Amino acid sequence: MKLRFSVCVLSCASFLVGCGPSGPEVYSVKGEVKYNSEPLATGDIIFEPTDSEGAASGGSIIQGKYSIKALPGKYKVKINASREIPGKMIPGPSGGQIPAREDYIPAKFNTKTELTAEVDAEPENTINFETAK
Repeated sequence: MKLRFSVCVLSCASFLVGCGPSGPEVYSVKGEVKYNSEPLATGDIIFEPTDSEGAASGGSIIQGKYSIKALPGKYKVKINASREIPGKMIPGPSGGQIPAREDYIPAKFNTKTELTAEVDAEPENTINFETAK
């Protein structure tokens, strides 16, 4: 009886090891994003896994810098940025006029991205990107 109870406790304990609210371990990824050799003022960066096992991760680019958390693995990377079109206005959601905006990062860096990255199971990953017209 004691042996069966011990086996049951050990089985339950081993089942619970590694379980918890934290989920899989993610790692820090940071870097610089440049557009035409200058830091990208503002934008967004998205890491999309190249296989079905990972999860997408993304964040903001501010003054050419980004910092996200991601699972280890290989990713396609998308960089987006938009700016106002001087002098062009469009209807806004509340009926007024708002400045029109345009995406100016070429498709090969976002919708048809050619950018890739690999996140290692290391405390810090530094990955920089250069984009251009």
